[in-house]
Amino acid sequence: MSQTLPSQEQTDTRYGKMRYYAEDPTIGRSLLLYGEYCHQEIETILSMLDKDSVYVDVGANIGTHSISIAPHVAQVHAFEPNFENLYLLERNTKSHQNITVYSKAASDHKEFGYTEFNFGKTVYARATHKGQHPRETLNRSKLLDSYEWPRVDFVKIDTEGHELQVLQGMGYILSNNRPCMLVEMQDETKYSEIYDWLSMFEYKMYWFPVATYNPNNWKNNTKDVFGKQHGVINWICTPDLINTTLQPVVDREDTVERMNYRQRQ
Repeated sequence: MSQTLPSQEQTDTRYGKMRYYAEDPTIGRSLLLYGEYCHQEIETILSMLDKDSVYVDVGANIGTHSISIAPHVAQVHAFEPNFENLYLLERNTKSHQNITVYSKAASDHKEFGYTEFNFGKTVYARATHKGQHPRETLNRSKLLDSYEWPRVDFVKIDTEGHELQVLQGMGYILSNNRPCMLVEMQDETKYSEIYDWLSMFEYKMYWFPVATYNPNNWKNNTKDVFGKQHGVINWICTPDLINTTLQPVVDREDTVERMNYRQRQ
């Protein structure tokens, strides 16, 4: 069964030509105006990788992070369960031989789920039964631990509230591969559970907020259409202490506000 896709455009970016959805208010708009999206995240990830590394992108969306990192590593595994985002991800990554695209969701157990398309804020949710949604929206998720990769060096998780389940499905990887990670942490209600889970594996966590607008953007556009408050909150998670200016996540009750207060002292 075919699905109607939103209107698409193409633009030159820091990562090469990219297709995006014309009505996408954040990723698409950022690519059009600035030729990049959250490039500070990409720079930080690349600083923790080398040419032999394996990078796993969970919630790859239309591919900004996957295609920018691919030239610098051995292999990229890009996960995107949503039909609309997957369509552009496959087209944006087709010239990169070292990117493998997966249409599966990553979770803490095998299940049927579905996505509600909303560009960069597309949410994955469990289906209570197979007939809950039309067949083309259903997706059987898998644990990241079920993939037999010989090495995993970095995992980016941006799943709009499903990050804990992704992490709970990669306990073997956390124990044995010990990858560094970037985990989007927009949902403050999940902080304590994610902190507890990663602490079990002796991970160190650091606050990493990133503004959508980059003054040093690729298109040299000096107009900030997003504003100072627009961006994403992440944790950088590492198996060892690192030499960084990032503020540590001090406990399971820590918040961005507390982190900002400490930084001002």
